[in-house]
Amino acid sequence: MSKNSESVPLLNGLRGIAVLGVVWQHLFWVFNIPGQHPIAMGPLLLAGNPFASNGWMGVNLFFFCSGFVLFLPYCNGRRSFSSHADTVWFWKHRAARLWPLFYLSLFLGIGVSVTAEELTHPSVIASVFMAMTGLFVLLPYTFMPIGNGVLWSLGVEALFSAIFPLLERGIRRYGMAHILVAAIVLGLACRTLGYYWFREPGLYLNFLSDGVLGRMDDFVWGMACARLFADGRLPRNPAIVWLGCAMLLSSAVISDMWFALWTPSWVQAANFTLFNSGTFLLVSGLLTGGGWLRRIIEFRLLQVIGMMCFSIYVWHSILYIEMFTRPERFSIADMRHGLPGYLLVLVAVSCLSYRFIEFPGKSFRELFLLEGSGKELIGGPKSPS
Repeated sequence: MSKNSESVPLLNGLRGIAVLGVVWQHLFWVFNIPGQHPIAMGPLLLAGNPFASNGWMGVNLFFFCSGFVLFLPYCNGRRSFSSHADTVWFWKHRAARLWPLFYLSLFLGIGVSVTAEELTHPSVIASVFMAMTGLFVLLPYTFMPIGNGVLWSLGVEALFSAIFPLLERGIRRYGMAHILVAAIVLGLACRTLGYYWFREPGLYLNFLSDGVLGRMDDFVWGMACARLFADGRLPRNPAIVWLGCAMLLSSAVISDMWFALWTPSWVQAANFTLFNSGTFLLVSGLLTGGGWLRRIIEFRLLQVIGMMCFSIYVWHSILYIEMFTRPERFSIADMRHGLPGYLLVLVAVSCLSYRFIEFPGKSFRELFLLEGSGKELIGGPKSPS
């Protein structure tokens, strides 16, 4: 088994965990707001339950996995940017992968959440226009697209894809370590400024801290992991898995404290570096061993959820708005009664979207791992070079 194929089930499972975390966050966010119900553990006072209030970190994991998956074929020689045609092919391939589902979910989201009267308002027209251009993440008031706010991360992902050839060339010229350090410094600086200038109480996101520059290190950490994996230079000490887990748990605790305004604004900027470092150690340890934890993450159902994560992600918010945000339904009892129906509809819509929009040329059995390992969906076709 090649190194490329060996990594795919694990990455599928990690993306499954990521999308489940995001769905959890948006479904149960109102019941787990840090600072509202502090938890006392002897002398330690926690701002909230770190396991219940940090599903949003799944987006950080998405960016890490994206950097890994996109860069791995260039590390092991399956693809290269040896000519202008290679770069054009890459951009076309990424556009075909991202934009059809992006636009469909954007327009449907606008259709179910924006009235005809609102669509005539100049600010709404401007927001829709910016969303259609794909540049909405560059401005503070359009960062979360109207109709389907979760698409902000798809906008950031698209910009990562746009600059990916430049990153790849930079790594070849200056080395992986230099580019990683530069990305960490750039991301830390942008997040610090973003949280200082644009942070609003009750919100995690702003266009500077969470834009392409502020999240650059999420992506490049994944690229660094892919580089070391392809070269066979990942650390093989089993202890790094548990060190990584401890760092991720610490990051969740710190994030809750930040959200509850128990820490200065810059703490969260540095906390993302802690999260990314922990993710790197965890994934590195799992790729070189992992034992029972790796087997859990590579469980076939979790892999399928990870392979469907794009569809699940873009539809879960629209369905949530339609089914749960009416005032009379916003209680834990109504959430519990409505949750089975919501999940059933989400699974059905996501399966159809995954099968007929994301991968219309793939067989049902291949897409849902009824045959093979699904690795072909991640690796994708080779470039024309």
